[in-house]
Amino acid sequence: MTKTMWIANLSGLMIPGEVVGEGGVVTIEPGEAVEVPVSYATSLIDDGLAYKADEPDTEPVADEGGEDAYSAMSMDALREEAEKLDYRPPKNIGLETLRDNVRDLVRAQFDELDTKAKELGITPDEDWTVEEYQAAIEAAEAQ
Repeated sequence: MTKTMWIANLSGLMIPGEVVGEGGVVTIEPGEAVEVPVSYATSLIDDGLAYKADEPDTEPVADEGGEDAYSAMSMDALREEAEKLDYRPPKNIGLETLRDNVRDLVRAQFDELDTKAKELGITPDEDWTVEEYQAAIEAAEAQ
């Protein structure tokens, strides 16, 4: 059995399909990890074309539906969301790690808003965004 390694690149990769058991050229999205033979991975890493990445998390997302607004977001969109939450992710962060970090930051923000809402007697709507929740709290505080 061939030893393999997970690699990624923040700009994305184009690799020969035979390296991953496919035909043609395979395009790997920015920050997406791909499993390749160690010799190929080492060559790309040594040339500065890739970095060693963690194996993607294959467990389903803990949310009820398994899919959320962040599931389909690109690396750039997730970075924008992270910055809105005052988080500047490192340049070499993996896509799934960034996605998980953004989810954690949003959950923490909702938890903080839940505490304020309970103090004010507000019952949140299930579909509220952070902004809607915040607006309801501000309106209740203004009264």
